[in-house]
Amino acid sequence: TGQTSLDEYTRIANDDVADVISSSWGTCENDVTAGYVQAENIIFEQMALQGQSVFVAAGDNGPFECIEIDGTTIINQGDPSSQPWVTSVGGASFFTFNPGVNPNPSYPTGLESVWNVDALCSNAGPSRANDEQGGFFWCLNTGAGAGGYSQWWGRPSYQSGPGITNPYTTYANGTTHCALAKIGTPCREVPDVSANADEFTPYAEYCTPAGSETYSGCAQPPIGWFGIGGTSLSSPFWSAIIADRDGFWHGRIGNANPLLYLLYNDNYQGFFHDITGSGPSTRDTIFPTNNGFYPATRGFDLATGIGTPKMGAIITGVPE
Repeated sequence: TGQTSLDEYTRIANDDVADVISSSWGTCENDVTAGYVQAENIIFEQMALQGQSVFVAAGDNGPFECIEIDGTTIINQGDPSSQPWVTSVGGASFFTFNPGVNPNPSYPTGLESVWNVDALCSNAGPSRANDEQGGFFWCLNTGAGAGGYSQWWGRPSYQSGPGITNPYTTYANGTTHCALAKIGTPCREVPDVSANADEFTPYAEYCTPAGSETYSGCAQPPIGWFGIGGTSLSSPFWSAIIADRDGFWHGRIGNANPLLYLLYNDNYQGFFHDITGSGPSTRDTIFPTNNGFYPATRGFDLATGIGTPKMGAIITGVPE
């Protein structure tokens, strides 16, 4: 964060070359000022009005986004993922599903969950269940998808539909709860959407040996293919889907959230996979039902947002 980040975002906006942007930069909302987030907001609004779509990784430490930044364990979300002009992308998992070498695997229906490895991330203290380390330790070390309410922003008009107002909805109080909104206004909720972010059901990435002509050398082994996770993968995944949609329709859509919530309200099952928090635990693997605090439920929730994409449907506009 700081002036360099604002300068970088400003250059992306003023150049107006990129149709879709994905960012994994940021910090927890509690560590930035009102002036800073308002300055960001102006830039992201410019991008949206120009038709640029911005996706931001929600975070990898459950609802305790400050753990990795400053070591505190308050419930807090990431900036700029909670900005109203960007799409916040959270984390899901394929649980025990492994396609192996099958070139055409079926979708893991009934297995997809919120990302919270073995349900270890939590605000609970040490116990045998979390290897006597305490839940915050696992939020930081194995990770979980971020989600919750914004410390700065009120709920945007596009954020509506079943489950948006829920038992965990928080209202502006002038300080810690959406402080830039009118008192009593419901707060911005994140993430908006999710996609696989579990490093144990990972994306495949290729690590090029250092010194090669590609200048993308690995800092350390392994060299070659390896698995990787995090919302820094689910965010560019979603941005690629919207880039494909832009190409299919020969035009930019700008801030993707109005479209995504419209599809959610129009034909939820036709465009999204619902992460419900219900699935099969095994003797060795616990099916996670929350992101460390907020439960995954039917419809929108503060653990996975609307859910994960049915890619072809979102790109073409034709529901499955």
